[in-house]
Amino acid sequence: MKSPSSISFWRHPDLPGVEFAQVRARTHTYPKHTHERFAVGVMRHGASYCMDGADDAALVTVGRIALINPGQVHTCNPPRGVRPSYQMFYLDAAWLNALASENDGPQGNVEFARLVVDVPPARRLLAGIVPDEQAAPATEARLVAAFTRLMTRHAARPARSTKPGHETRRVELVREHLRAHLDRRVTLAELATLTGLSRYHLLRVFRRATGLPPHGWHLQQRVDAARTLLRQGRGIADTAAATGFTDQSHLTTTFRRYVGVTPGCYVRGS
Repeated sequence: MKSPSSISFWRHPDLPGVEFAQVRARTHTYPKHTHERFAVGVMRHGASYCMDGADDAALVTVGRIALINPGQVHTCNPPRGVRPSYQMFYLDAAWLNALASENDGPQGNVEFARLVVDVPPARRLLAGIVPDEQAAPATEARLVAAFTRLMTRHAARPARSTKPGHETRRVELVREHLRAHLDRRVTLAELATLTGLSRYHLLRVFRRATGLPPHGWHLQQRVDAARTLLRQGRGIADTAAATGFTDQSHLTTTFRRYVGVTPGCYVRGS
């Protein structure tokens, strides 16, 4: 019999770029983290904060929707004594950008302007999605209708940044270096040498730009890469080696902390 507190994942080959998660009465607390994809949550019961502290603007209550952009640092932690249940939709940026283009929405990379919103028509569409191998066409129709409404209300083209300065270029250089070395530990001294910044200055600049220190950002990228490899059918031990974890146990512990389930449960869907 399943535990009353659980999380299950669902993917369908006819819906590439989309992953669905159902969370039931979970009290798991997550560290500050990001996603490589859009992460959209619909609260069914209880409540959860998207940011640290007790800021009501970041509190997702019943019926409200969390709109988390790729790379946006957040948490998913309930108030004390609350066991929230909610749906999560993980969407590749390419999927959402294509949908926006089809509907004359923001061109280029879509970005949601608000973290927590209340759009009842979209909520009803998303709440009606039930994982079912035979229901992929109906699921796609609901997703298209719901996210078209959400983008119409709350998405915009990101503001064009001014010409990047030295610090911005160095942050991107660090990101590129970390992405290129997901299979091993990268030291702060190595990054300081790469950028020509002191370790202290590098920490300040990188955290200001990303919300995370370099090692935290790198760990998140490695977990995201592991998630992708597992979806592609790679074994857990092989995935651990490919993403720089010392062994399968190390990957399992870290993966559960960030994703909420073990790699084996993630692959099985529950």
